[in-house]
Amino acid sequence: MSIAPPARRPRIFHGWYIVAFAFVAQTVAGPYVFSMFFRPMTEELHWSRGDFALANTFSVVVGGGMGFFVGPWVDGRRGRWLVMGGSIIAGLSLASLAFVDDLWQFWALRGVVYVFGSAGISPLVLNATLSKWFVRHRGRAISIASMGLSAGAVVLAPAVAWVIEVYGWRIAWAVQGGILLVALVIPALLIIRRQPEDIGLMPDGDTEASARAMAAAAAANTSRRPRLAMTEHQWTRAEAMHTRELWMLIGIFGLGMLPSGAMVLHLVPFLQDVGFSLGLAVFIYSFENLWAFFSKPVWGYYLDQFDPRHLVALGWGFKVVPLFVLPLVGSDYGLWIVLAMLALYGTGVGSGQTGQEVIWAHYFGRRHIGAVRSVAMPFTIIFSAGGTWFAGAAWDVTGSYTLSFMLFAALSLISMVGIMLIRPPGREVEAPAEPLAATGP
Repeated sequence: MSIAPPARRPRIFHGWYIVAFAFVAQTVAGPYVFSMFFRPMTEELHWSRGDFALANTFSVVVGGGMGFFVGPWVDGRRGRWLVMGGSIIAGLSLASLAFVDDLWQFWALRGVVYVFGSAGISPLVLNATLSKWFVRHRGRAISIASMGLSAGAVVLAPAVAWVIEVYGWRIAWAVQGGILLVALVIPALLIIRRQPEDIGLMPDGDTEASARAMAAAAAANTSRRPRLAMTEHQWTRAEAMHTRELWMLIGIFGLGMLPSGAMVLHLVPFLQDVGFSLGLAVFIYSFENLWAFFSKPVWGYYLDQFDPRHLVALGWGFKVVPLFVLPLVGSDYGLWIVLAMLALYGTGVGSGQTGQEVIWAHYFGRRHIGAVRSVAMPFTIIFSAGGTWFAGAAWDVTGSYTLSFMLFAALSLISMVGIMLIRPPGREVEAPAEPLAATGP
């Protein structure tokens, strides 16, 4: 039997509990708070901005390499222990940053040790798990979970900034590590499960009869494009690696990721450089992420209705204008322009973070999605890390972010065009997605 029927079908589909956990995990472990430490640590410890950014580059590159090995674990039965163990390591490493005095210690803890933990609670693990639990509502589920990234910037980042101003950056690191441990370790043990079939359920909480009825209705409805989610072909990692589309997606998503990591780490110091106070810079930073927060469920809804390529391209288009305009404004006359540009940028972020995860699952299926995503992860992560490092190094040389922002805008334009040219690989299987075996991936 593929699925062991549960003794009693739950009133709330268990997948939504996993969505809630992923939301919390991305709130407390997201990268947005790290920029709060940028100037306090570099000024007190006399590090360059390039040195500080290089720790994030180490982290992202090492994490990308680990993703190649972590991905297949998500398809097996070790996902719950991966998430729980990763939470413990990540929380302890963040708390240990309170005792850093030398640059090599910061690089080791933030760039290496933290990575081993954060790999277990990374978007690769969380989104691959959600892709197994949801098919018809995949866009909505992933978008709601990714709202946690924006929530971290809107709620946690200002709180961390306040702790830094009142108690210092060392206490702030210890507090953040403690929050992560409390929020994730025990909930991971109670909530995380590999796939719905393991506990006698089907994706989206459907029954076998309802899934087949909806597939038949979609096939009979010729007035609109059949949803890819209803016709998934399950690609193995080896099969996916032999498709041209996988490598094209890696390149295009990599280019699209270049400005993302840089904006996370460098936006607050950029705003301070042009004349805004730390408090106002953090407010503007939160304002941008507030737009991303509220736009994500809207993007998620439409990602379940339309071709996700179009929506990802549209989102990247929203980011182009702000990247061109932001270096040209200052605090004396540009507050409202900055707010308008970052509202546009935040709206675009909501599309990219969710849309690319939906595309991967739609194009290659959910059975081996962890292993397939693990192939792409090292490359896309390296792109993101490269953008972060380049922005810091360019500032060290030129004294501004103008060069890096302009380059990121041009690459976003290339990404917009590129994603529209990549269609699903192979053929679509005109049948409902088959249930996954409960005994193994």
